[in-house]
Amino acid sequence: MSVLAVVLDAANLEEMEGWAGYIASALGEPLDFVQVVEGGPDELRFEDVGEVGRRAQVAIDRAADRVGEHLAASKPQMLVLDRRGGRRGTRANLARQWFERARCDTLCIRFPEDGGSGGGKIFVPTSGGPNSRGALKFALSLAKSAPDGLLTPLLVEADVDDVSKEVGRARLDGILMRSGIDLNSEKVAPRAVVGSRPAAAIHRAAEDGDFDLIVLGASGFSGLHRILFGTLPDRLLGSGPRVGVGVFRRALPLDRRLRNAVERWLHLRVPQLDRGARVALFENLETNARWSFDFMTLICLSTAIA
Repeated sequence: MSVLAVVLDAANLEEMEGWAGYIASALGEPLDFVQVVEGGPDELRFEDVGEVGRRAQVAIDRAADRVGEHLAASKPQMLVLDRRGGRRGTRANLARQWFERARCDTLCIRFPEDGGSGGGKIFVPTSGGPNSRGALKFALSLAKSAPDGLLTPLLVEADVDDVSKEVGRARLDGILMRSGIDLNSEKVAPRAVVGSRPAAAIHRAAEDGDFDLIVLGASGFSGLHRILFGTLPDRLLGSGPRVGVGVFRRALPLDRRLRNAVERWLHLRVPQLDRGARVALFENLETNARWSFDFMTLICLSTAIA
């Protein structure tokens, strides 16, 4: 087992070196560090760099295959990625592909302009979903590895009654217990707040604390770009001078891995239309999709028979 860190943007190199090393140390795993570069080597050739782990570079046009092969062969405990703006492009596509399909726990981090390089003060807003519970467990590992480390889980409860805050705290305690977290741990400081606007409540709580990293659990209904570059992450990045925002996805369950395997098999076996062929197909459909008396007569007859 290991921690695999892949740097897609050279501007994040220093921050990724710091955070990847910190995460690997917290999890007690060796680090494999890969930088994706223009004009890099076609193959992954790791070099030992002492206690830090191993490093390698790979060409951007070969990264999908080579990193995918390494993920399948080494079966790392965790994959760490970086993102810096841009919904489209090769780097954005690579981050999305690995984030969605890697079998292991995966963390994608967006750094501020002056990003930090590790730390144990972790803020995790949660609603109890499977990925947010995984994020809590992971964040506790980071908190425990620093003398001043502290995990701050936050739950925002709707303000509908005078006991809403107590209800929120009870819900949060249940989420922490289901995540395998000791409620009496000195490394955990749970917070439950009430509010009608969860994003605003999360932002206020983030500003109140001196955090190194804010971790959001991935949603099954929102893409990676939307989670990392939406309004909430933009506001959270401004909550501290060196705080990063990460999106955590737990290791894929068996049913999801089977579905991905079927999708890849179909993509390889079923002939795929390129962009030009798809344009021609739709143009042909629109051009020939004209009203016909015979066609309408058949529709009316079939409706009457039914």
